[in-house]
Amino acid sequence: MLSDLIINAAILISFLSIANQFYRDRDAEIQSRPIFKLLAGVVCGILGVLLIWYSVRIQNKTLVDFRNIATLLAATVGGGLSAVVSGLVMGGFRIAYFGLNKYSEAGAVVIILVTVGISLIFKTRRPLGKKWLVSTIYMTIVSCGVYFYIFQKNISILFAIYPYFILGTFVVSYTVYKYMIYLNNMSLLFIKLKEESTKDYLTGLNNVREFNKLFRLVIEKAVSTNQKFSLLLIDIDFFKKINDTHGHQAGDKVLKEIGKILRQNCRADDKISRNGGEEFSILLENASNSKAIEIAERIRKIIAENEFEISYGRNINITVSIGISSYPETVTDITQIIERADDALYKAKRTGRNLVVSDKVISE
Repeated sequence: MLSDLIINAAILISFLSIANQFYRDRDAEIQSRPIFKLLAGVVCGILGVLLIWYSVRIQNKTLVDFRNIATLLAATVGGGLSAVVSGLVMGGFRIAYFGLNKYSEAGAVVIILVTVGISLIFKTRRPLGKKWLVSTIYMTIVSCGVYFYIFQKNISILFAIYPYFILGTFVVSYTVYKYMIYLNNMSLLFIKLKEESTKDYLTGLNNVREFNKLFRLVIEKAVSTNQKFSLLLIDIDFFKKINDTHGHQAGDKVLKEIGKILRQNCRADDKISRNGGEEFSILLENASNSKAIEIAERIRKIIAENEFEISYGRNINITVSIGISSYPETVTDITQIIERADDALYKAKRTGRNLVVSDKVISE
């Protein structure tokens, strides 16, 4: 029996570990889709089939299994729909493999009652830990009731089954829950570290490391497909004066607001980054020089007309200077596009600020 328990534990832990590798980059929108819930139900149903196959032997002809844990996992991942699908998979296997008899019918009843009960429990707004505990108690009671129905004429078998089944169910359920929470916490930490390695902590935009990565990808794509693209370098005018006059907290508020404005006024596939200090950049794929100038002028005008709140009831106005370079219209050597955009930005700063300058003007 001990070896059977170890096998069941290995199956569950292996399943959770492998599933976590696919699940840790989860997207809330994807997780809410019916197809995801159906797939989760099928996968958990297959897990339940494995647990049925590797049942724990109590006596020579008496087997118990922990298939209900699979239903519990399905409900945790995908709610009631996943739980129902997992129950159908397990019930179908039970009847198809063992045939229609007293035991398979009783097993099907357990699956139906457990699936319905857990689905209803997971519809409540209790914390996950309480849902898990209540579900474990519920499915243990249901299973014990069915065992009583089957073996009511042989009490000795019940006395042999109950202690091992009840203790085993709670131990396995607790172990799976704790390991699942551990994996979830590790996944959240992984996502956080992954995001922090690519995002600017203040504005939520791409950081300079991610900019360099995206820039290389855009260059490769532009060269291989002969696709045009433009680069905007944006610098806040007199930003040091804002920090010196109003403090660094005010400067941080300005940077956050600038980031928000840039996100709201760019296309969904534009790559917006904070390259450091008061400098931002935007990679515009498939954008001509004239289109880049149009976007830059819109951004410059919106920022100039915006009132930036630096403290309660206290607003200031700021401006930005923007330099533009476009491949292959204004620069044919793609490796020089950053340098050319920087030259255009320098000219915008030197000739009055609050300006948009293309390196095309410099070339002329």
